[in-house]
This record gives sequence, C-alpha cells and structure tokens, in this order.
Amino acid sequence: MKYFYEKTSDHDFKIGYKVKKNIVSKTIKGESVKVIENPFLGKLFIVNDLIQFIEKYEFVFSEIIAHSIMFSHPKVEKVLFISEFDRGIIKEILKHKTVNELFFISDKEKLQEVFEEHFFKREPNVKIVFDNAKEYIENFQNYFDIIIIDSKNPDFKDKDFLKLATKSLTKEGMLGIVNGFSKEPTAIKNEFKSLKSLFKYSAFLKSSFNLQVFSNLGIKIYSKKVDVAGITERVLNSRFKHFEGAKKLKYYSPQIHLSSMVIPKFYNIK
Repeated sequence: MKYFYEKTSDHDFKIGYKVKKNIVSKTIKGESVKVIENPFLGKLFIVNDLIQFIEKYEFVFSEIIAHSIMFSHPKVEKVLFISEFDRGIIKEILKHKTVNELFFISDKEKLQEVFEEHFFKREPNVKIVFDNAKEYIENFQNYFDIIIIDSKNPDFKDKDFLKLATKSLTKEGMLGIVNGFSKEPTAIKNEFKSLKSLFKYSAFLKSSFNLQVFSNLGIKIYSKKVDVAGITERVLNSRFKHFEGAKKLKYYSPQIHLSSMVIPKFYNIK
C-alpha cells in the first residue's frame, strides 16, 4: 500500500496518508504539486510536500477564517481576498448576501487552475486578478470593508504592503491575516507589533483542526474602529440570526467564534 508522508521543514517527524489514487503529480514553476485521494479524507492538495487542503474537513478552516471576520464587521459589501489559491474561503464569503464585490488576487495562476479543476470551480461573480498585488491595490483608497490575506508570500506581510492595504480600507474596515502559529510564534508577534500603529484593535482566533503537520492555523483580525476582541455573543447572535446561510454551516457559530479567541498559554503568541 502506498503512502504519502508530510514532513516538517526540519524533518523532525512525518505523518503518513494512505494513497488510494494519484490524481495529479507535476512541477509548476519549480514547485511540486500533487493531488491524491485518501480513503477517509477524500482528495488532498499538496504543494512542495506540504498538505494545503483536505477535502473532507476543509469547512473547519474555511468557515472560521471567513466568517469570524465577516461577522465581526457590521455590514460587509466589498471584500479583497489575497492568496495563492482559493482554499474554499471564497464560497464562504459569498454566503453573505450583503457582499456586492469580491476581488481575489493570486500570484500563482497555474496553482489556482489546478485547484479549480479538482476542488472548487471558479465563481463567475468574483473578480480574479493574477497581477502584482502591490500595484493593483494602489488603485483603491477607502474602498474595501474587509481584506483577508492567506498567503506564505512574505511580500504580502511586508510593512509597506500592509500600509497600502490599510489605506484601501474604509474607516470601519478590517484586515485579517491567516497564520500557522505552532511553528512561528516570533514571526506572529513581530507582525502584531508592526500593525499596532495602524490599527487600534485586534483579536486572534484559532482553527481547531489537527490532521496536518502545520494544522494549527488561525486568523488575526485588525480593526481601526471596532473592538473585535470585545465583540459580545449578543451581537454575534443578532447578526447570525439574519444570516441566510446559517443552516449550511458545519463548524462556525457565534459560540465557536468566542471560544476560538481563547488561546492556550503554551502557544505564547500574545
């Protein structure tokens, strides 16, 4: 029986996944890209031997990342999502019917094409840009209600780029940055410090998902005006009550939102 082994960057340990079927195995601009099928987890999307997407449980990650920031904002109409590929987050954003514009910037077009072929098809009402994100975002001032950055590209977390992103947000705008916090607490702390001068409020929410080596993911939400860490269950329940897509959610709820802000001490990221 064949297995795929996901390894840590320092090769301290590895996790094996039984391979029912090899679907894709190719190299795209120097990156190894695989899609395999596991008997229990369904299809897995793998880049450079690290699992990026698990079909069976993708909703845990995509729901907490998208809805935690969407429900923190009083009314979201314009959203910018920046990532190498979709990861299932776009479909969750579009469940909010107040959204009338959704932009998706990707710096890896071929990677997104593989993802669309084997996981989620391209949404026709999403404006997808395979362009220089910095040059593109310079065209917007006081425009987006929410920006979500889910990328390992350091250029998207550079202080100059984040300043541009901040200028493109409305006064009540919010910025969400996805991080894996089991291996990089120092990097996250430095990011928090660099953004303190740009945002008055912040909150960190973790995703309870533990099937991958780098599975301890979370989103740090920054806000100029709204105390995102102080949001109450009453406010969340009120917004959730009027949310048409509530019955379709499998993971996110107002209670999950609040409990996800409780970060165990050993993560040491505050």
